[in-house]
Amino acid sequence: MLRKRIGKFILFSFLFVLVLGITSVLANSYDATMFAHPDDPISVEMQAIEAAAIEKNEQLFRSWAGGAAYFDAFSVDFPHFFGGTYIGYGHRLVIQVTTLDDEIRDYFSNIIDTASVVFKEVNHSLRDLMDFQDAVISLRDFDSENRLFASISSVGLVIDDNAVVVSLVNPEIAAASNGSLGARGVNLADEFISNATEIIFDAAIIEGENSRGLSASGEPITPEIIMVDVREGFVGRATAATAPGSGLMPNGASVGFWAHRGGQIGFVSTGHAWSVGTNVSPVGPFATFGNVAWNRFQGDMDASFVVRTNSTFRGTNRVPGWGFALSTTPVNPTMLSMVWARGTTTGTMTGMVSAVNVTLTCGCCRTTSTGLTRVSMNSVGGDSGGIVASGGSVASRHITGIITAGIRNTTYIVPAPRIVIQAGLNMSLAVEGM
Repeated sequence: MLRKRIGKFILFSFLFVLVLGITSVLANSYDATMFAHPDDPISVEMQAIEAAAIEKNEQLFRSWAGGAAYFDAFSVDFPHFFGGTYIGYGHRLVIQVTTLDDEIRDYFSNIIDTASVVFKEVNHSLRDLMDFQDAVISLRDFDSENRLFASISSVGLVIDDNAVVVSLVNPEIAAASNGSLGARGVNLADEFISNATEIIFDAAIIEGENSRGLSASGEPITPEIIMVDVREGFVGRATAATAPGSGLMPNGASVGFWAHRGGQIGFVSTGHAWSVGTNVSPVGPFATFGNVAWNRFQGDMDASFVVRTNSTFRGTNRVPGWGFALSTTPVNPTMLSMVWARGTTTGTMTGMVSAVNVTLTCGCCRTTSTGLTRVSMNSVGGDSGGIVASGGSVASRHITGIITAGIRNTTYIVPAPRIVIQAGLNMSLAVEGM
């Protein structure tokens, strides 16, 4: 009897180890075959489907922009029945319309291939939502003494919910619940809705967030430079220091992406860290990198263009840590699309676009920025200016924007096409070291 029990135990142990080994092999095989990078949020197959959806979205908006190479998605002349687009189930493109019939389907079919596109009928057009958004912002600006309206920190568009998201920050709420709305927040939400009944009140989503300001604003200036590793095969330490998402500036801001402007090569970074004429000088064997030739930090822009004056630094379009290159075609952020990012402090990051066309008021300096994109991604001081990319492929992704602000696990970015347009950048020229 004892021998039988021992035999059964040995057999069970052998089978357990065998199953465990097979499971381990399958798990490792799964990771290796389905994901190009250990930190990728979705599989290679899903990335390809989503990339195709993003391309269709760009093609659609470009048609409304008159075929322009670069355009701001919320400045184009889209039709009155259009309710916005987003990446939906199965990573396919979803097109929302206020009326769905064969004529509407044919309209879109004449612009893009709609074979894998999902159509969804909604109550509010994109223009209606934008009008409602403007009305909410007007309420805040009109009565800044009102405790409710004064607590509005951001107003944006959540396309997939066909709604405007209003984020409230109230000192009493923040002190009591560490930034969470709680029961008192629900009352504030009800009060807000009752005050907004004359506009599209059913299109409002009320949230709570504890706004702390720009990711690099208010940070102490550090005299040292964070030099990144050179495992990606860059041309020396100089190139590694100015790779997208790496640190170069004495104040700890990050490199966004390289470009040309007026025949000069340089890179894009944040605008709130300096002003035109600022010399950018890294520590180490390099005397200087260059200087800020263009800067804008107001309204819908927070970016700078830093011209290279020291050829020791070589331009690169590869992002350290991720390994992919940046294409020369910037794209507008698509709602619910995945993004890959990198900043000096945090390093590599991934997230999802959670709101677009956001107006954000930073609590630290009461600065209001418009037209931002909200991403569910954590960024901290020093990540400002860092690269955000989406779509494309595992080898080459599209420049989508640069980081401007961070609030807890939320990051705000400035869309790349807008930067290219306002700064007058040339993205078609080859970058050194590509």
